[in-house]
Amino acid sequence: MGAVKNYFKGQFQIRKFKLEHESSYDFYESCFQNNRSALPLLIIRGILFLACLGIVLASFILTAQGISARFWPIYLTHWGLVLITVASGFGFAVSAKAYYGGPIDSDFGLPWYIKAYWVSYSTSIPIAIFITVFYWIFLTNDNQEFAVSFALDILIHAVNSVLMLILLFTASHPSNLLHFYFSIVLAVIYVIFNIIYYYAGGTDPMGNPFIYPVLDWRNPGVSAITVVFSAILIIILHIIVTLLTEARDAIASDPSDFYISVWQRTKSPVPLLIWRILLLLTSLAIVITSMTFYGLSEFHIGYWFIYLTHWGLSLMVLSTGFGVAVSAKTYISGPIGADLSLPWYVKAFWVLHNISVPVAFLITLFYWTLLYSANFQEEMGKGLDIAIHGINSLIMFLQLISSAHPTRVVHCTHPFLFALVYVFFNLIYYVAGGKDPLGNPWIYPVVHWGEPAAATIVVVITGIVLIFLHLVTIVLAAIRNAISKRCTRPSEPTDPAELEALRNPPWQSSV
Repeated sequence: MGAVKNYFKGQFQIRKFKLEHESSYDFYESCFQNNRSALPLLIIRGILFLACLGIVLASFILTAQGISARFWPIYLTHWGLVLITVASGFGFAVSAKAYYGGPIDSDFGLPWYIKAYWVSYSTSIPIAIFITVFYWIFLTNDNQEFAVSFALDILIHAVNSVLMLILLFTASHPSNLLHFYFSIVLAVIYVIFNIIYYYAGGTDPMGNPFIYPVLDWRNPGVSAITVVFSAILIIILHIIVTLLTEARDAIASDPSDFYISVWQRTKSPVPLLIWRILLLLTSLAIVITSMTFYGLSEFHIGYWFIYLTHWGLSLMVLSTGFGVAVSAKTYISGPIGADLSLPWYVKAFWVLHNISVPVAFLITLFYWTLLYSANFQEEMGKGLDIAIHGINSLIMFLQLISSAHPTRVVHCTHPFLFALVYVFFNLIYYVAGGKDPLGNPWIYPVVHWGEPAAATIVVVITGIVLIFLHLVTIVLAAIRNAISKRCTRPSEPTDPAELEALRNPPWQSSV
């Protein structure tokens, strides 16, 4: 609680309201780097900028061809597209300036172009996520079409948020809570434009006297409620973006915690390497068996990929696989350094671990409490059913208790973000007319978007349960550490050779 209190105390300061930051390096170096080069982020931001620009051009051209170009600027979605293009463009410009011109001086404050990037960044990310959430929850149930094709619909109402999340997770500069006013100011400007457009006699492409049906100013009470609700949602999304930033930056620890078991008395990576290989092979066997059974059944193998269970299995393989890679890297090359930050592959393992453990627990709990009683069949055999809805959690539990790295409260954003991605996939799959293997218009009967209220309740409850399960993993990690301290001595090297790569010991290098 002390850390949380100090965090909010630090956030609610006057200087956090301004565009002030000690170092300009954070605006052109990725948090995943272990060097000072501006090139990695320059390449990433260049790709993001081109992707955003491509979506904007495709949206404008297709709208001009299918409806009329004059209607394109009236939609908040398109304002958001322009904004993410500006944000990624300024990010690319900042990285290019640092790459070609050398380190950027910030002794007398951040340069204007870094401030411009920071403002557009702080505005575009919550607005992009808001557009995605608002569209798929409130607008897709209307008969009105807001895009000229389904593919474009996905690009401008889903990929937009994905691109901005990539921009967020690859950056290293902060997101301040008090910067919420940037996105609120943009929202206020759009509301004023929306009202003026209505009173000026503006219409949508179908001739209706509104831009969005939920903002029909002929019903000012309903429209006002929508505006207030949207403002609250934008502020909540800004807070979530800030927490995601904290989760991104919280990935810092002793590298040895990621390849030495908490139960060891030595610094050797071999025990955990062998253990993780066994977990990986078991995970692979379950996934391959599950896919093989689908391939041999009457159902198309493509249905395998629609279930959260199978997303969880894929995560399990990735998590155990990256765990093996981290341990193997240490065994072959020696201890991993973290002079500036943890290497990207260690961070990738940590993120995958943070997601896969609570998600595995959720899949097991969700299946045996809600789906099993409803006679829902996801697998082709009872034994396989137990393997992917029971042994999956056992594998992740064994990975958790055999590790030594910490599990942090703020990292609840990792599984939550993964769950959010699956919910959007589930919703888009339904809107696109997707079916389950039996022809039903859902993936899971308890999440049937034909009954949006019931589906939303299930999603919200599931999100709460997932966060609770993340807290359970923290408690399990704390219990693991407490027991191991009583059972083992601290892991201290007794011989300098223990700090060398075991694959190439120093006494062989001189031969």
